[in-house]
Amino acid sequence: MKHNEKMAGIVLLAWILLLLAVSCKEDNPLDKYVDPSKAIIPPSGTLVKIMQYNIYGARGLYLSKDFDALAEVIHAQNPDFVSINEVDSATNRSKGTIHTEELCKRLSALSGGKDIWKWNYAIAFEFGTPGAYSGVGTYGDAVLTKHEIIESRDFQMQPDETQGTEEREVRSVAAIRTKVDGQEFWMVSTHLDHRSIELSRIYQAKQLKDILSSMPGRLFLAGDLNAVPTSETMKLIFGYMQKCYMSETQYTFPSFWKGASPTSMIDYVMYMTPDIHVKCTGYKVIQNTASDHCAVVATFLLD
Repeated sequence: MKHNEKMAGIVLLAWILLLLAVSCKEDNPLDKYVDPSKAIIPPSGTLVKIMQYNIYGARGLYLSKDFDALAEVIHAQNPDFVSINEVDSATNRSKGTIHTEELCKRLSALSGGKDIWKWNYAIAFEFGTPGAYSGVGTYGDAVLTKHEIIESRDFQMQPDETQGTEEREVRSVAAIRTKVDGQEFWMVSTHLDHRSIELSRIYQAKQLKDILSSMPGRLFLAGDLNAVPTSETMKLIFGYMQKCYMSETQYTFPSFWKGASPTSMIDYVMYMTPDIHVKCTGYKVIQNTASDHCAVVATFLLD
């Protein structure tokens, strides 16, 4: 009896070992089973990357090397759209160059011809003294893109008239209507007054609201607003634009150019509210030595 029980135990153990061996085979279908409830589902929608970059009039080096350096900063982030500020066109201080043309030419070349970059340039004001430092030519803002430009618009914003004449400076707004993967929207670039007195910035922030309201549909705004998040200017702007930064310590000015270190957030990327079909999935500051401003890159998911 004991012998039979012992044999039965041996047989049972053998079966258990055999089952374990089979279950451990590489072709066990359970090895490739994925629990659907735990599967990672990639986000659906269109990803759009927008860069904000004040290029300091492309006058860091005054030569083609300066445009090379700026283009490298942009190309390294692979944005879909770039808002650029302090944009000269045919001025003495920029050696007669057209900034938008120079940058787009280099960006197209850096892509190996895969992307053909285009632009819309808005004039803030004209220089009119041929022999002066700035000379003739114009100054303003621009949007650069490797996507389709369906429509272009440009606007000017006036300074507050209560400020002294020497404190007044007209500013511009450059806008394009574009499309990415079937998603249509406006991409807008601007640069508010830089004076220490905030009156003109507040006045321009109010004008900006009216300008943006004239462009129906989804809209993104980027720019050097020369205002920190807690300022009256930004309180006004955050009334109609959605803030996207992660922290108020994501300082953008000054950059490491000339050995400086950033201490203020004055450059932003935002979108028009309300829009439940837009989600900011990333927001970062890009240090560089090609300009006195850091660049900002924001990534959005559009559904």
